[in-house]
Amino acid sequence: MTLEPDTFAVQTADPEPDAALVRTLTGGLVSLRHFKATLRRRRALWIGTALAGLLAGAGYHVAVPIKYKATSTVYLAHPASSDSTVAAQNDLAMLDTGTVGRRAIALLGKRGDGLTPTSLLGKTPGTVVSGNVLQITITGPTPQAAVRRVTAVTSAFLSFRAQLYREQANALVTASQKEITQLE
Repeated sequence: MTLEPDTFAVQTADPEPDAALVRTLTGGLVSLRHFKATLRRRRALWIGTALAGLLAGAGYHVAVPIKYKATSTVYLAHPASSDSTVAAQNDLAMLDTGTVGRRAIALLGKRGDGLTPTSLLGKTPGTVVSGNVLQITITGPTPQAAVRRVTAVTSAFLSFRAQLYREQANALVTASQKEITQLE
C-alpha cells in the first residue's frame, strides 16, 4: 500500500480551540490562561462598559439629587363623641390642604422661598398610624432642611386644626345661645 503525498493532512494546532473542544479536553473546566486571554481580547469592551456605567451613575446623581426625609409623629386628641378612625382621616385631609402648606412656607420665612404648598407637602405628607396618631413625613435637599420643613408643617397643621376646632366650638356655642334665647 502506497501513500500518496496528496492524501496527507497535517493538523495544525488552532491557537483558539473552540469551546466544545476545551470542555472535552478539560472536563468542563477552563484554564486560567484561556480565561485571561479572553478577558485581554475583550479589554476595550470591559473598560468601555465600566466608563459608561461610571458616567451613568454620576449623571443620575446629578440629575436626581438625594432627598432626605424627616418624620414627625403627632398624638391627636379627638372629641369623645367622634369615631377616632373617621376623625383621623379628617385630620389627614386637613394636613393635605393649601392652607397648611402656605402657613408652613410662611413659618419657614426665607428658607421657604421657591416652595409651593404642593412641592412642600408632596403627594402624601402624612399617614394615619392609629386612630389618634398621625405621622407627617416631609422631604428636603439636606437633613437640616427636611427637619425644618417637617417642623414648620407640623406647627402649621396643629395651628390650623386648633383654629378649625375653635371655629366649630364657637359656632356651636352661638347656635346654642340663640336657641336658649328663643326658648326664654
